[in-house]
Amino acid sequence: MKRPLFLLLIFLAGFSCQNVLAQDEDQNFNPDRWQFAGEDGDITVDDISYHFNLDTTAVHPAYCNRGRSRIVIPEYITYEGKNYPVYIIGPLFRYDDELEEIELHCRMNEMWSFFENCSKLKRVKLPDGIKLMGGQSFKSNPIVSLALPKNLKVLDKYAIEWCGHLEKIEVNDSLEEWRGASISNCASMCEFRFPPCFKLLATPFGGPWKRLTFEDGDGDILFDGPHT
Repeated sequence: MKRPLFLLLIFLAGFSCQNVLAQDEDQNFNPDRWQFAGEDGDITVDDISYHFNLDTTAVHPAYCNRGRSRIVIPEYITYEGKNYPVYIIGPLFRYDDELEEIELHCRMNEMWSFFENCSKLKRVKLPDGIKLMGGQSFKSNPIVSLALPKNLKVLDKYAIEWCGHLEKIEVNDSLEEWRGASISNCASMCEFRFPPCFKLLATPFGGPWKRLTFEDGDGDILFDGPHT
């Protein structure tokens, strides 16, 4: 065919083992460059708390930024006259039962378990830099529509699951791999578009699919395993 703080620290300790994609040259994606001394951040800007990296050239939102209905994480913050780029390298909002809307404009290249069991989450804006969406990035959320990041290449197993209200996923042409049941137990999802650059479909992909669209590309799509 054609083409939580304790949980955060545990996650960061094993993050490099989970990293499926090659790391960017940007060393701030390396968890060893960050030190999280406690739940509270080192500084607070616009009511959001942040930790510095080890050489105080970049910041990471602190775990204490929870319990709010709406959160916006910017690309940069300004503190004492200096601009700092904002990074996120671990799941900060899993099991947050107050979060309804979030906008992320920060630097991220992967996400795992990020919005797991956020029971009120309805609206999400993800940064374009995410290349890998890992297991339980979205789980048991009441979101209705989701726009995938513009540079996303891989939907890993169970990246989106038990989102029973999810009806629409906007797919950009960067997507290359669907690993196993990337979208599972989402009863309202019926359609999905595989863009021309798509390369690997690891099956079974399950779900109540009524229409799966494979757009013509330059190469063959590899089916890995039995499909339904």
